[in-house]
Amino acid sequence: MKNQSLLERLGQRHRAGEDWLPWLAERLPEELSGRLASAQVQSGTLRLACASAAWAARLRYALGPLEAAIRERDPDIVKCVVSVSPARR
Repeated sequence: MKNQSLLERLGQRHRAGEDWLPWLAERLPEELSGRLASAQVQSGTLRLACASAAWAARLRYALGPLEAAIRERDPDIVKCVVSVSPARR
């Protein structure tokens, strides 16, 4: 891994996050899955972003029942963080 460039490492992290979006979309209620803006895995944390605080709050509650499945899919994940990432204009 030391031989990889920063760009290669960023690309791998980006692809890892993209893999989570369809996985979560299959398991979340339809109205929530369409509100996910991004997903990233970083240092044992699954970081999810929504476009508004209201959708982020709903997502936090919906993740509770999925925690075991998330850890089963990736045992290195120890927590999930949901944030707001407003759409760019």
